[in-house]
Amino acid sequence: MDARWNSTLGKLSLIVENTGSEDLSDFRMVVIYNNNTVNTLNVLPDTTLSPGDYEVFYNQTNVGPCHDIQTVIFKSNTCPVDAKDEVSGTDITDCS
Repeated sequence: MDARWNSTLGKLSLIVENTGSEDLSDFRMVVIYNNNTVNTLNVLPDTTLSPGDYEVFYNQTNVGPCHDIQTVIFKSNTCPVDAKDEVSGTDITDCS
């Protein structure tokens, strides 16, 4: 998963690949901040990701300052245990 920050829009975009063998949908972005608060966000587009497919997802609402993000977890609620990935806030491109 690749994460990029758009400071103008206050949005985080995630490039996600379905490396599994099942279709995935109902995606969420869970943002954990440095102060340990958690914000679960809906993402766009609202789509189904088939095995081997890539998609760029982004949050619908502002997540706050990027430098306050500790970890971002991206998951599918159709398979919440196995279909998830995370990125450290320090690995978000263009986060300053």
